Amino acid sequence: MTDNLNEMIQETPADEGAQFVPENLELAEDPSDEVAPIEPEATINEIAIVTLGGWFEKYGAGFTNLHQVRVAIRGVDPLENLLISIDDPEGAELADGQRKRSLKLFDDALIQPVLDLEPSSMQIYNNGFRVIYPINDDIFIKMYGVKTGLIAMFCYAIGNGLLPYAKFVAKKRVETIEIQTGDIESYRQQWTQPIDLETMHLLYRQSVKSDAFATKGAAINWLLDRQDGITDINHHLEIDKVIMTLLN
Repeated sequence: MTDNLNEMIQETPADEGAQFVPENLELAEDPSDEVAPIEPEATINEIAIVTLGGWFEKYGAGFTNLHQVRVAIRGVDPLENLLISIDDPEGAELADGQRKRSLKLFDDALIQPVLDLEPSSMQIYNNGFRVIYPINDDIFIKMYGVKTGLIAMFCYAIGNGLLPYAKFVAKKRVETIEIQTGDIESYRQQWTQPIDLETMHLLYRQSVKSDAFATKGAAINWLLDRQDGITDINHHLEIDKVIMTLLN
């Protein structure tokens, strides 16, 4: 019997061990290892028009120079009668050194249209207001609120200023506006071109008293500096028109 057992051991082939084949290895998928697809950045082509009351309720807290004044008066809707405190346009100060502020009432805040977009700044003037909306790194909108309408100036960000290249006037019952396109490279090229002083003086009479400008860019920078100190919406629009004419 012992001899038979020895023969069985000798005839049994040695165990060569299991062979590792990576293709046959099954592993559970780890969701954390999955790479989420990169969504393309959304492109804004159209902007809704909403009313000032709800828009300021949504974005007003982001302004450092404007503050909504909430007064609880029976029968008064704060969305319709929007009361805002603003810095004194002349920079006046009170006796205690605090900057003087004044109140601006928009009693047509449920009628006054604005663009339903997050703003970067807002300025209020005696005859309206201006809101700056960034669209992307190159395109901004300067929107002027006038009476119960709006005027949107589509601008390129070149240098330190916003240079208008298209204008849109919202008529009654208009619910959206489309982003206007232009040629930013043409604007950049025009920026360094020599200025025709006679044309400049005809377009903007106040420029006669200024120093001579060598290029369109120098003239436009001067116009933008003047615009920063102006509190009249019509004068703002006049300067925007001059800039568009010089660069087109």
